[in-house]
Amino acid sequence: MNLTIDVGNTNIVCGFFDDKKDNYELKHFFRMSTPQLTTTDEFSSNFNNLLKFHKLDSIRIKKAILSSVVPSINHNITKMMNLYFNLNIIELNQYHFEELSVNYDKPSDIGIDRLINLTASGKLYGRPSIVVDYGTAITVDVLSASNQFLGGLIIPGIHISLEALVSQTSNLPKIELDYPKQILGMSTKECMQNGLYYLNRLGIETIIKSLIEENFSIENRKKIQVIATGGLSNFMAEKSSVINHINSQLSLIGLKIMLERLS
Repeated sequence: MNLTIDVGNTNIVCGFFDDKKDNYELKHFFRMSTPQLTTTDEFSSNFNNLLKFHKLDSIRIKKAILSSVVPSINHNITKMMNLYFNLNIIELNQYHFEELSVNYDKPSDIGIDRLINLTASGKLYGRPSIVVDYGTAITVDVLSASNQFLGGLIIPGIHISLEALVSQTSNLPKIELDYPKQILGMSTKECMQNGLYYLNRLGIETIIKSLIEENFSIENRKKIQVIATGGLSNFMAEKSSVINHINSQLSLIGLKIMLERLS
C-alpha cells in the first residue's frame, strides 16, 4: 500500500493507494486539521487513531510521499514515519518535477501543490489543461500541450472572503454556503450566499475564458481540459459552463504519480 500525505494550510489529507504502477484509484482517505504547533508523538497519536478508525493496517504501508505548503510541520511528519513506521518518506520539492517545464521568474516560489495538480491533470486528462483548485486560496494554473507551466493566478478563497466580510462589518452574520435560487437575494443571508457564489463561479469562468483566448490558438482551444479540484470543487464547479472535470482528490493522485516516478 502507498501512502500520500498532502499538507495544506487548513487540512492534512492522507490517501491510500494500491502499490500497482499506473493504478490511481484512491482506496481510502482521511483528513485532519493542520496543526499550528504539535509534537511528533501527538501527530503520531492522531494519525494512528485515524488509521484504526478506518481499519487500515500500518504494516501494509510500503512507500510514502509528502507534499506540504506548511514547512514548519514537515520535520514532525518525516520523523513520525521514520520512528513509528520505519519508512523514509519522500518529501517533495519543486526540483523533483523535471518533466514539467516551468515558466516562472523564480521556480522555487511556486506552491508544490500547484505543480502536483498540473502533473496529475496532464496524466489523467491530457494536455493542454487548466486546473482550478478551490482551496484555502483559489489557484488557477495553465499547462501547455508541451507540458510547460505557463503561469497562473492566486485568488482569496471563498472561506477567506466570507471571514473577511463578517469580521470587517458590524451587522453581517456568519452563514453557510448554499446554492442560490436566483441571482437576487431576498434576505441578508441570501444576499451574502448569492454574492459569494456568483462572484466566484462567474469570476472564475471569465478568467478561464480569458486565459484560453490569451494563451492558445483558435485550433487548440477545443482541446483544452479544465479541471476543478479542492474542498469546494463540487459545490463551485457543478454548474460551471467551462469546467470539464471535477476531481476533488487530484492532489493525492498527483502524489501517487510522483511516488512512482521517484521510487
